[in-house]
Amino acid sequence: MSEQTIPPSDDLRALLAEAGADAYVLAYADPVTDPVSWDVPPPLAGMTGVARSAAVLDRAAMQEVCRGRSEALRRWLQLEDGQRQLAIIAMDGDELREYTPGDLAAALAPSGEERVPNWLGRWLVRRYFEAPPDEEAWTAVAAAWTCHMRALAGNPPPAVLSEVLDRAGEDQATRELVTRTGLQLTGVLDRMEWSTYRQRSDLVEDWHTLKRLSAGVPALTASADWLLDQVALRDANAMQLRAVLEPDITDHLHDLRRSEDSAQEAAPALDAQRTEQLTHARDLVRAYTATSYLGREREADELFSAFAVPTRTLEVSDPARLWRQRSVTARGALAAIEEQWLAVMDRSAGEYRAGPERRHAERVYLSTLEAQQHAVHDALGRADRAAPVPPGVPEGLREVAGHLTARRVADAFGSLERARTVLDGQIAYLRQEPIPAHRREETAAELALLEGVRSAVDAASAQPGLDGQKIQDYVDRFMAARPAQPSARPDLSQGPERRVGHAPVQAVMPQPGTGGMRP
Repeated sequence: MSEQTIPPSDDLRALLAEAGADAYVLAYADPVTDPVSWDVPPPLAGMTGVARSAAVLDRAAMQEVCRGRSEALRRWLQLEDGQRQLAIIAMDGDELREYTPGDLAAALAPSGEERVPNWLGRWLVRRYFEAPPDEEAWTAVAAAWTCHMRALAGNPPPAVLSEVLDRAGEDQATRELVTRTGLQLTGVLDRMEWSTYRQRSDLVEDWHTLKRLSAGVPALTASADWLLDQVALRDANAMQLRAVLEPDITDHLHDLRRSEDSAQEAAPALDAQRTEQLTHARDLVRAYTATSYLGREREADELFSAFAVPTRTLEVSDPARLWRQRSVTARGALAAIEEQWLAVMDRSAGEYRAGPERRHAERVYLSTLEAQQHAVHDALGRADRAAPVPPGVPEGLREVAGHLTARRVADAFGSLERARTVLDGQIAYLRQEPIPAHRREETAAELALLEGVRSAVDAASAQPGLDGQKIQDYVDRFMAARPAQPSARPDLSQGPERRVGHAPVQAVMPQPGTGGMRP
């Protein structure tokens, strides 16, 4: 079958149901990632995740529909090119399920399928001869086996490995290399299931292993990225970058929680604008973490210094306070931060999570996030209700007030364009139908508030740019036009007998030998 865009999940389910219980779909697909949550289970090695209910199936390309396990395994071994992940999808009851080729090979083993070892051997030989010349070909072959065939065996069984080595003319040293690589990768994949309880240094070591092996087996990239995220969760600087760069999605997280409690309604999908920003933030945090633990400290420092980290303040500005009074979303974000603080400070609830490294990074993250929310709410409050220009300000300086509001917004979000994107995403999210029952009464008012501040941001940013010299000229003229005010300080140049009020200056000066105290 020629390659074509894979149909939506419902159509794929219908296609497989019509094709019969023994139908398997082979489709090239990118690994599915979740930009919303950092606390996700490790990806299953060799799987893309496209069969999950939340997967974006329109990014996959269907290759073939095969009949039976044997045919699906044979065609996978022929079509898999080592660069793109080729998923095997079938129906499991009423749900879609993704299989690894190792799953199919393990299911065929009891049936005595004699051709399977020969198929597997030919696949390994092809992977060896197609490996780029600058890579360790046998290491890549062993890693590919462990990634895709783990359900069958952690290392190629003798019936397969002996045939492969004989065809390639290799010796015992190669056999030991393949076995050692397979055992090493198997250990890393097994330890990933317990990464929540491990220290940062151990995670970094495993990440280095997966990063090296993923050069020859791109299917391991998702696992390497997941380990890098686990390292970042224990790095305070990485978590500060995360707090600064991620947009607030408290509204979506709240809807997700409520939808889990209610079987009648599903949470709306997160808007595309904030989803893209989350992805960009994740990529940059990964880049910073990778450079930090690859020995490129200068590059890591430059990445970190490129983004200003706000300072936490215990005082809330009046604009921020007013914005929180009017915005349900802002109040929800503040309540979510307070809830996370309570969870982090409760050692009995958080002790199991990771240890001191992660708890410290969580505290730094929440402190930075709280400061970031203060800055954002202050900026939105100023844009929502701009302060009137006081009387006496020259006409030429009146534009400064609008520019300062725009600058506050730009400083809080990073840029005016980023602020517009976040607001557009929140508005698009709230406009989705059907509106969840728990926020039907407040959604219209929140929409009107966000649309109003979105227009105010546009109006403030539409004013011409500030001219520093022009402002200085206005200030100089304004100050020169003010009447001279009598000095409140005494003129001591007239001698010590000049009086201040009714007392001579000499009388209030400390006398020698008195230590500054009057007798």
